Amino acid sequence: MPLICVLIYFIFFVLMFVNIAQFEDISSGQPPSIFFSSFGLMALMIMLSVVMSISLMIYYIMHAYKNPKFSDNQRLIWVVIIVLAGSIGSIIYYFMEILPLPSEQASDT
Repeated sequence: MPLICVLIYFIFFVLMFVNIAQFEDISSGQPPSIFFSSFGLMALMIMLSVVMSISLMIYYIMHAYKNPKFSDNQRLIWVVIIVLAGSIGSIIYYFMEILPLPSEQASDT
């Protein structure tokens, strides 16, 4: 989800400059109002992305810490990967440890 917010941010960023390039009356010295209308949405997308990234990182760290199939060394390694690799580490942890859980639980019953 944070990557989607960043993608939306870049779309608004590009559209903002495209709209400014189409603005004809640059000689007045005042910035076009189109600039400020896109800026608020861009700031909102970045704030949402930061909040979601931090929330997901905390969730994945807690999940790695409480995962009963990990030894202490594996817990430490996953926490370091999640923290240092950021979004990429969270994606790796999701696909390696969280996504396979429902299928493993179904085979145990």
